[in-house]
Amino acid sequence: RRALTHARQAIGMTARAPPDGEGFDAVVVGGGAAGVLVAIRLLSGDGPPPKVAIAEPAMRLGEGAAYSTRYPFHLLNVPAGRMSAIAGQPDHFLDFLERRHGGPRERIAGSFVARGEYARYLRATLDALPARDALVHVRASATGIERDGDGWRVALSTSQSLRARAVVLAIG
Repeated sequence: RRALTHARQAIGMTARAPPDGEGFDAVVVGGGAAGVLVAIRLLSGDGPPPKVAIAEPAMRLGEGAAYSTRYPFHLLNVPAGRMSAIAGQPDHFLDFLERRHGGPRERIAGSFVARGEYARYLRATLDALPARDALVHVRASATGIERDGDGWRVALSTSQSLRARAVVLAIG
């Protein structure tokens, strides 16, 4: 069962429709690279993890326009050795690539890898977080944001809404 849960997380199948008005510490609008990087940062802190929602209609997080290509010849415009998602761990992406593909580390560090590989890395990094269960992928677009007392209400394309103490716009 755990393997099935992990497989579903890896392809973004943990998305769910939250109850209307469900509350979160933070709602991230946009689930491309920027949104996933924000979620990784929020869920990597010490102490109890915040409850985070990513509003993103796509099935898989981490792709967005930049990394959703399926063509292996669409390459990153930065060498792999400079693409870590984790502050203070500059070789984090290299470690991921080495585990997946092997090869001389120096060659990997200077290479321009496929954009889709970076999306896989972002999802794997997010899914490996101990606090991953504090994240909800809401398969919907945000259609509006308004003040709601001392927080915010994010309207969704599903005609539902989410309440949040903070909202991050990560829309590319």
